[in-house]
Amino acid sequence: MIFEPDDRLKQKMSKNGSVLQYMYSVSGAGKGLFAMGVMLMGIGILLGAVLVNTMGTQGAIRLGGAMVIPGILIAVLGISMQRKKEQGWAEAYRKACGLSEQELHQIDLEFRQPGTILLSMDQEKDTNSLKRMGFITANYVKLPSMDPFVFRLKDLAACLYTKKYLCQDGGYDSALVAYIADGELGFIQRNPPEKASLAIVKAIAEHNPGIITDHFFTYEGKEYDAVRNPEEVIRLHRQLYGKDGSEAGGGTKACPTPVSERAGYQTAQRREPKKTGWEPYGWKRGVALVILFFILMGIMYGPKIYRRYQMDHGGIVTEEGAAGK
Repeated sequence: MIFEPDDRLKQKMSKNGSVLQYMYSVSGAGKGLFAMGVMLMGIGILLGAVLVNTMGTQGAIRLGGAMVIPGILIAVLGISMQRKKEQGWAEAYRKACGLSEQELHQIDLEFRQPGTILLSMDQEKDTNSLKRMGFITANYVKLPSMDPFVFRLKDLAACLYTKKYLCQDGGYDSALVAYIADGELGFIQRNPPEKASLAIVKAIAEHNPGIITDHFFTYEGKEYDAVRNPEEVIRLHRQLYGKDGSEAGGGTKACPTPVSERAGYQTAQRREPKKTGWEPYGWKRGVALVILFFILMGIMYGPKIYRRYQMDHGGIVTEEGAAGK
């Protein structure tokens, strides 16, 4: 889902002064501990209420307290850990993306300006869904995820959706893939919704037509695979647009300006090796073949083995034995 947020929604997402901080708070071990503590307290209260007639009031209180008190401590610890994590949001973005504090502030300023759009993989707009969304501002893009990754639009070399992401087991997954021109940062989300992914790629390409949006394409007669050989695509992107990731004077990166023209490449269809249909199962196919072998052996020789077993234990009377009697 692609939509432009109104001022009220922007204010909600920037209530602490930063939309990046708001989105960074979507995950954390502290939230898990807090939920565990609340659950433990609830179990203690319910057990005490159910067993009050059996154990008596004092016994029920002791049993409930034995669970409620640790639950409270765990919940408080979770809140403390989550607050500590959220306080380090700026450092997390700096380490993950290489952005300066000035750029993080610039992103928050641009987010509040008209023209900002939100990127989502679903139709939900609750708090947790908002925190998992991405956005596009005048000069920056954040893809939908819980990771602290923000890219400069100018630095993006490729952003594409593919159904041919080769897995280690030989099968294919669909994937939303993006990486920047210096080759140091990349993004991948496995098995995202196709419709939403294509809409996201289209929206990013409208803001920066210079990015590669096709898995397979040709340029000047040479075929490229933007997923398996990103280094070749990055090299081509640098050749066309001169994006070498160099820094401007003073140690801060220059203000990015999206490219206004698309490279003259053409989409290509790559023929993949013929698949047997077993590739997605990987090592499991070997296990399946072994199991199938034992099943077939059981069908073929099982009745004979069972009859022999009964003969040895007197369960079956043979014709010779009956004649002897």
